[in-house]
Amino acid sequence: MSDQKRDPAFLFYPADFLIGTMDMTDEEVGIYILLLCRQHQKGNIAPDAKINGRLMSDLSAEILSKFRKDNQGNYYNKRLKAEIDKRKKYSESRKRNGSKGGRPKNHMDNHKETICKAQGEACDNHTENENVNENIYIIISLLNSICNRSYKTNTNKTKELIKARLREGFTVSDFETVIKKKYNEWKGTEFEKFLRPSTLFGTKFEEYLNQQETMKKGKVGELDEFYEMADEWARGD
Repeated sequence: MSDQKRDPAFLFYPADFLIGTMDMTDEEVGIYILLLCRQHQKGNIAPDAKINGRLMSDLSAEILSKFRKDNQGNYYNKRLKAEIDKRKKYSESRKRNGSKGGRPKNHMDNHKETICKAQGEACDNHTENENVNENIYIIISLLNSICNRSYKTNTNKTKELIKARLREGFTVSDFETVIKKKYNEWKGTEFEKFLRPSTLFGTKFEEYLNQQETMKKGKVGELDEFYEMADEWARGD
């Protein structure tokens, strides 16, 4: 693939990345990001490739655990490869449809379009549901990583609590703020048992969001440093 046609981006999931790098040092996280970018731009990575002056094969076990070897012995990240392939297939399908004048509409497409126009509603419910499910996954992942819990993302009660707050206009950032505030307040106290969805995301959510707090150093501080580093990477600093 030529540089001009190379896909300039890939999907990045902050919650998954954060959870997967919690045991890495800052240097290892930086090298891991460089390796992902290198794989995306140049393909699988040869064992004798140099990263920050070191051979790929000489990197720490923590970093190498994120990669597999292909038939030629080159390293690749399985999740990134899947995302690259998925994005490529989607792009190719869009091109094929575009060359044919778009996907032909069937009877149900026309019926749905007529209803949407008549009611003045947007026809993107599927996309909206996908966004909500992604937000739920991110929020629960943040709760689990910050509070050292293992709540599932498909529990109906938890999903309904989060959806209710999202419908009220609260954002993923608001959920993160509440989780951090209550973690700092309740960690190591008799109230630590209330670090759970039914308490944090219930009717007192707005009250928790707006309460004053005294930030403590520790795991939450490390998360803040990670987000700052991720923002710098996204800006290209």
